[in-house]
Amino acid sequence: MTQRGRPRQKAALWSSRRRKANKIRERLGLGGQYTEADGTVWRYRPDLIDAEHPAPAQVGDTIWSNLEDALESEV
Repeated sequence: MTQRGRPRQKAALWSSRRRKANKIRERLGLGGQYTEADGTVWRYRPDLIDAEHPAPAQVGDTIWSNLEDALESEV
């Protein structure tokens, strides 16, 4: 909802999600972590890398096999 009480347009919501996903990719690509406003931390888990999981990502307490799966479900 916007400040005036109207529902958000789907296009605006989609573009803000895309911007957030790009920011997360950028921050994790630089070797850092991304912290959301609510305190949820996104980071790579290099200690869990193996042949099946080349780049596991952790979002809060949940560990995903890769960043793209995490982004699809969380963003």
